[in-house]
Amino acid sequence: MQTLASVAPISSLLETLEVGEPLSHGALTVIPLLAPREPEPDWLTLAEAGAAVTIGEVSAAGEVPALSVVNDADRPVLLLDGEELVGARQNRILNTTVLVAAHATLRIPVSCVEQDRWSYRGKRFDPGDASLFACARAKKAARVSASLRERGAHTSDQGEIWRDVARTLGERKVESPTGAMRDFYDRYAEDLAQARRALAPRPGQIGALVAVAGKWVGMDLLPSPGLFERAWPRLCAGYSAEGVGREERAPAPDPHAMLKGLVQTPATGAPAVGLGREYRLGGNAMVGAALVVEEQVAHLMVFPTRFND
Repeated sequence: MQTLASVAPISSLLETLEVGEPLSHGALTVIPLLAPREPEPDWLTLAEAGAAVTIGEVSAAGEVPALSVVNDADRPVLLLDGEELVGARQNRILNTTVLVAAHATLRIPVSCVEQDRWSYRGKRFDPGDASLFACARAKKAARVSASLRERGAHTSDQGEIWRDVARTLGERKVESPTGAMRDFYDRYAEDLAQARRALAPRPGQIGALVAVAGKWVGMDLLPSPGLFERAWPRLCAGYSAEGVGREERAPAPDPHAMLKGLVQTPATGAPAVGLGREYRLGGNAMVGAALVVEEQVAHLMVFPTRFND
């Protein structure tokens, strides 16, 4: 069985990582993962692409689990797993990380994070400043991997995502007429801004291992310090959401042990949506996915399987 150790670009990158000093904010602990000499890919984030990229419904009627992306930029655009898209018939999040080629049109798999709206607010989506809550991302990653094995499609459990959003809104006493994740982020904007400042990337940082109250909740790794710095504010919001209203602190898990176990995690590869090759992780301890493009790791996301503990 193939493991991440046999995927050369991933294993090579993991071997070069250095573990930085932990950063804390409330119940959150972020352990920076450093690789300062990694080259910068010539890719744009969605926020950077601006009007050069149009994301909209696949038709006037729309389909909940799919959107259309038109990239008129001269460079590829990286859309991150869990990244929020705001507008059109209902707000969505990406079901997997996608690198959209320059001057390409692509159909992308998404999930809804606004249960009670199916009416247009503009024809296109705007990039949000956040991502799906970390524990919900973990469950989504497992469901998408199962869907790929069983049906060959990047499909989530939509009902589960709606329940996770509703639970977070209810626990944090956030009123939302349409059951929108966005209303949580608007309500706690200042709290999340404080978290972003406290957990800002360190020089040479390309990834983060994140714990809440001493329990590991996830890891995101990008190819270079510059791209990580541009993507981290949205990823950080998804992790920080797990710590809102919590102050308990505890030592983070051993990052070296986590990285050692990661390389032994089973991984199944297949052509990605868009550019590159995608590897889905399916071990007893970890779930997630990696996107590799031209021998470069575009994104590696990893979560514990016991995301409800």
